[in-house]
Amino acid sequence: MKYQKILENEEYKKYLEKICYLEKDRIYCKHDLIHSLDVARICTIMMYEQGKAVSRDIVYASALLHDIGRFKENTENHEALSVDIAKNILPVCGYTNSEISDIVEIISFHRGNYSIKQIDELVMLGKLDLKESFRIADQLSRNCFCCKASSSCKWKEENKSTNIMM
Repeated sequence: MKYQKILENEEYKKYLEKICYLEKDRIYCKHDLIHSLDVARICTIMMYEQGKAVSRDIVYASALLHDIGRFKENTENHEALSVDIAKNILPVCGYTNSEISDIVEIISFHRGNYSIKQIDELVMLGKLDLKESFRIADQLSRNCFCCKASSSCKWKEENKSTNIMM
């Protein structure tokens, strides 16, 4: 479980602490450890439901690092910063060049919103690859159906989770 080493990594902990500090008063979805673990778990479930095996080391590393670039206030492209940070942390945690390449690709591709209808259709087709499953898991990790700030959220209504999906 190389991903456990990420959680123990001092650089990672420093960035995560900074994100938590910046978002302490945030009323919308946060980019904390809980969010990251939700993304990893939802992605893993989606892949298994499609009959596809996944490497937990890849999925959890991607999840733990995909939003880490949000430590910098007002960054427009947090995924690029997250990639740079991942490239520093992953080798120290024992990841191979091939694994790092896969993780960086997932992090780079993780942003984007689908309508819930599109997600239902994509999941029903059962042809999602790991990158697409991760991207969808990032969106489905948001519990819009019980969020007190949902009415003022910038997400389009058709993209908000109105019920438990995974």
